[in-house]
Amino acid sequence: MQTFLSMLKATPYEKLSVRTIMAQAGVTRTVFYVYFDNKDDLARETLAEQLEDVILRVSQVFTSSRTMNVQTTVESLRILRSKQDDIRRLFAIQRTQLHLRAEFQDQVAQSISEQVRRYWPKTPAQQQDYFSQLFAASMIATILWFFQHQDVSEADLVQVINTCVFQGLAKLLTD
Repeated sequence: MQTFLSMLKATPYEKLSVRTIMAQAGVTRTVFYVYFDNKDDLARETLAEQLEDVILRVSQVFTSSRTMNVQTTVESLRILRSKQDDIRRLFAIQRTQLHLRAEFQDQVAQSISEQVRRYWPKTPAQQQDYFSQLFAASMIATILWFFQHQDVSEADLVQVINTCVFQGLAKLLTD
């Protein structure tokens, strides 16, 4: 996966082949196919590895008191910033059968939906789903914005997220 990420720095995804990636990695294509079905699968797994800690923290973004978990959110932003170049390149991959940013957004929405059902069980299902989808879309927009604004600290952005996103969107949820 590291070889793949390194090669993405200099070569567009469409121009990379399993053969060239494996040659650069010093591994046979046979070994590649033990772990991956194809190049898209490699890209998907690489993004999953890059975002593994963020996904874990997203599953803990709300506290039992129905507030945003500030510490978890700050940690997520630190992880994202440390891996931003690779994540940005992977998010940019879009093909007919592969849209990594949308897949990540779906994972986030699913995780948020589970938390919303747990902490706001009386909210109608349609509103829960809408909140989860809107929260996930906001998270993607926030990540991309954060990558473009190196002058914004994680702590400052968490305050904005809490005020604008969480508190604003949480009004969709009922007790």
